[in-house]
Amino acid sequence: GDIDERISVLSKTDEKLDFIDDFNKRLAIFNASVNELEGWLTEARKRVDNILSPDSSFSPEDRVTKTMEFQEDLRKKIEFLAAQENTKEDIFPKPDEKIPSDAKKYIAHLDGLHKTIYAMDEEVKNECAKFSEDVKFWAEFHTGIKEFGPWIKSAETRKCKGLRKPSTLVEACELLGDSKVKKSIHILCPYNFVLPE
Repeated sequence: GDIDERISVLSKTDEKLDFIDDFNKRLAIFNASVNELEGWLTEARKRVDNILSPDSSFSPEDRVTKTMEFQEDLRKKIEFLAAQENTKEDIFPKPDEKIPSDAKKYIAHLDGLHKTIYAMDEEVKNECAKFSEDVKFWAEFHTGIKEFGPWIKSAETRKCKGLRKPSTLVEACELLGDSKVKKSIHILCPYNFVLPE
């Protein structure tokens, strides 16, 4: 009887030690993962600031590309964060249970990273929308220049030649109509308009 009791106690002790050993291993992996995520967020902040900085040499197109690349990286990290939150649910007490102070520190650390990464996600989405608008306006501007450029060059040539004297009423009406079109375009474009090279 005594031997069976001792074997039973040893068996239960081994089970508890195995549980503690497994918990410690899982906690170490969880902690390393959270620290890895924190390190990534520090570098991510630098990347975002570089993209958003007015002093950076990125064109509007480059900003959109860099922002989209960053969003893809961010999406993967959000998935990684979700995995850590699942681990947290498994290894720490539930919210309605008594939570030790050490566990609270781990949970608070993860919650802080959660807020930071989702705030960054929102910020990057908003900025990407702005950059996309910039690219659209930039493309519209260049399309307008391509359409307007040939006309302004031909107008300069006509200006140097001067107006011809109409010999018929039809020619006079054509000249008047052409002048009105030029005047309306001139009003839309300031005197100091310069075509980009």
